[in-house]
Amino acid sequence: MNLDTQAQMQRAYTLIKEKRYPEARDILMPITRNEPQNADAWWLLANAQTDPNAARDALNILLRLNPDDQRGRQRLDQLNQQHPPAARSVFEDVPGAFADDSPSPLRDFASPGPTTYGAPSGFAPPVAVQPRPQNTVLKVLLIACGVLVVACLACVGFGVYSFQRLVSDPTFSAAINLPAALPQNVRSAGSIAIDEPKSGQLGTLENVVYSLNLKAGDRIVITLSTAQSRNNAAWYGLYNPAGQKVAAFDLSGIFSAGIQRAGTQRSSVDPFAITYSAPENGEYKVLIRAVNNINYTVTVARGP
Repeated sequence: MNLDTQAQMQRAYTLIKEKRYPEARDILMPITRNEPQNADAWWLLANAQTDPNAARDALNILLRLNPDDQRGRQRLDQLNQQHPPAARSVFEDVPGAFADDSPSPLRDFASPGPTTYGAPSGFAPPVAVQPRPQNTVLKVLLIACGVLVVACLACVGFGVYSFQRLVSDPTFSAAINLPAALPQNVRSAGSIAIDEPKSGQLGTLENVVYSLNLKAGDRIVITLSTAQSRNNAAWYGLYNPAGQKVAAFDLSGIFSAGIQRAGTQRSSVDPFAITYSAPENGEYKVLIRAVNNINYTVTVARGP
């Protein structure tokens, strides 16, 4: 996965958290067409769908690429219970995703098919137009649609350009991943206990740490909510008593399976939370890092 793809997927992830699903799909669909073996893109695309069938198809492709992906398996099981599968898939087969040959692109959602759910923003199904006495009205409508499409493309292009500039900025890059070892001299906000949320404020690239006492076998779910504008974000992670990162919600945690090997996986209830099962007694640390100024609330709950 190149840096440009990573930046686009990070942008799509931010849009999903802001519930701007059509914009996220606009970014993710070209990635799945060009990189059909990119399991992380299929995972994000499944979370960007508002139609259960489209989400199910993306999860099925994810599991065919990686049968051991527990996050996808849990989400698919939950989806099948709530919405039984339809008779036909929204997606066509993607040969490159399941064989050693070169990738084949996914068909465009706007092409004829059994459903138009999950189509990128800007797409609309054909609508029957009543005959008009003159062609003037139709021409005006076509011109207006053309201007609208050009304006939308310009906005998308400017947004991609702006985000690439943001990613290339050293200040932003420094906030992408939490360090593997707990940083020294981080401001302490005291302790946090299970089912006792803590709130606070952070400035740009400011860190704060909470102490959390766990016993061996304790299973927890950590979530962070922020009152933020569209360009604000925050990462958070859990460090063991030795000061090593064992669970994190940063860019590496989103796109890497390594965090699952460390005993962490995303929650089946909230795909943007992290769960962790403590292997030992001790004082753990919850580290929060802000990309921009934020007001936040962090919660530690008992896991399933």
